[in-house]
Amino acid sequence: MKERARVHAPAWLGGNRNLILFLSLMLTIVLLPTFEHSPRGELLFAVVSMFIIFVAVVVNGRSRLLFWVALVLAGPALALRGVAYFNDSAAALLWSWGLSAAVLVATMLRLLEDVFASGAVSRDRLFGCVTVYVLIGLLWCYLYAILEELSPGAFTGLEASSKSLRVANLAYFSMNVVTTVALTDVLPVSRTAQMMVLLQEFAAVFYMAFVIARLVGMYSAPTAKDKEDH
Repeated sequence: MKERARVHAPAWLGGNRNLILFLSLMLTIVLLPTFEHSPRGELLFAVVSMFIIFVAVVVNGRSRLLFWVALVLAGPALALRGVAYFNDSAAALLWSWGLSAAVLVATMLRLLEDVFASGAVSRDRLFGCVTVYVLIGLLWCYLYAILEELSPGAFTGLEASSKSLRVANLAYFSMNVVTTVALTDVLPVSRTAQMMVLLQEFAAVFYMAFVIARLVGMYSAPTAKDKEDH
């Protein structure tokens, strides 16, 4: 039995990459309370962030081009994240955030290609559909953190903490924007921050509209012309 499970494990992992990424994102959200303002909390957040980037690269393995793009971006992102943690380098942290955001964009493009491709809707495709929605929230966490770093005071209500936890602090705010639930004290005060919030809201709404239209089109009743073709 063990030998059989060992043989089928790679096939299962290859067919459930979207599910693995989705579970990794959910684990990150569950672990948010553990990212406290302490060396231990910062280290845990750094490890979790690097793990998410690693899984995102694996998901892009279905597309050779996006895989290499994500891999080239992820390598420096992970290295700079380590430099930022050990040397407390603000510049390294900022570049790490930017490269991590680029990896997430590449991953979203890969997932969107899978979501809107023709063919039957598989379980992993459905998880990819949900994962894109969560990635919209995570991507904007990095964008908000970059904006706050470049323009301090762009947001009000942020806890005074180390810069390395800025993404974790903005995660709750970003997820509230995606779900259109206003349960946070963080507010965008600069024009750029307000514009970014609007873009995130539009991205989430448009994405859901396209997904619903895609699903309705797949499961709608066949027309008379379709019946004649068959």
